[in-house]
Order: sequence, then C-alpha cells, then structure tokens
Amino acid sequence: MLHLRVGATKTIGEYVLVPTVRQFLKKENHQIDLLVDNTETLLAMLERGELDFAIIEGVFDKEKYSHRLYKKESFLGICSRRHSFAGRTVSLEEVLQESLLVREKGSGTRMLLEQAVAARGYSLDSFSRHSSISNFSIICDLVAMDHLITFAYEPISHCRNDLATFRVEDMEITGEFNLVYINRSVAEPKADLFLATC
Repeated sequence: MLHLRVGATKTIGEYVLVPTVRQFLKKENHQIDLLVDNTETLLAMLERGELDFAIIEGVFDKEKYSHRLYKKESFLGICSRRHSFAGRTVSLEEVLQESLLVREKGSGTRMLLEQAVAARGYSLDSFSRHSSISNFSIICDLVAMDHLITFAYEPISHCRNDLATFRVEDMEITGEFNLVYINRSVAEPKADLFLATC
C-alpha cells in the first residue's frame, strides 16, 4: 500500500490538483491524506514531519527547504464579466481605485500580490478598500457580483462563466508552484510517484 501525506496550498488544492488526485486514487493500493491550507501552515507541518511533501504556490525560503518546480502560472486580475476591466489592460492607478478582495495573511497569493504592489511603491492599503477572505470559492462569488476585484492564478478565472481576467500595465506576474520537501531523498521519490499519475 502506498500512503502519501500531501499538503497543497488553497489555489493548487482546489483548482489544479484534483485530476492528479483522481488518477492517483484509481490504483487500489494507493491512499492519500491531502491537506489544503495556506503556505505558512504547510511549511510548519513539513517541519514537524506531518507531511511527505507539499505543493506550494508563491513565496517561501528556498534556502531553507528542498524544492523543485512543479509548474508556472500567470497571476492576473480577476473581475466580473460585467466589470469595466474585463478583458482589458489597465493602469495600476485605475486598479488602486477599486475594492479589492485578497486571501488571508500567510497565503501565497496574498504575498505575491503584496510584493508586486510594493515593487511599484504601494501597499494593499493604497487600494480604496481591501478585505480578506480565506476561501477562493467565496471570493469568486463576491467578485462575480460586479463591483469587486481580486488577483489570483489563472486557473481560478476558469472556475465559473461569469468571471473575466484583466492585466495591469507593467505588472506581468508569473507565480511558481513548487514541490517542497524537508528530506529530498525520502520525499522526492514519493512526489514522483504521485505526479507520474498525471
């Protein structure tokens, strides 16, 4: 019996990894405990030996953890299809006038957005208003109502038909999804077996 303890950040767990888990579980001798949580929590669990490996979006200390690139994804603005930004490229100044929904502190997507905005001399407080919600399904529901925006990896924009994407001038962001381990020699063969089911 192959039993894996896998962590995944919320975007990956909810929007990217389901087909891989489905294929992995088609084999009768495969078992998985999949925990979906934010980056900070997963890294702490790795350190305590509670996970074999984690698939993490966004920022972590690459000198502290063994890691391998899983894939890269575009990180874009997401809005309602009825929003004036839908399908457009807009200036950062226009974006800052909007009401923003972000994930909770400790989330990889939030850290990526904070870094991109800080590199241009702003912070989340520069937006006309920002609120945090720890669940992307709820964020998508609220953004679809037309007057709110968020930033997320592109697969999230495909979760429903009433969402659209937009880009920000001079703010092309690509985020990494990484396999993260504590003990590479033990964890990497397990990760390879898991990903071989893709």
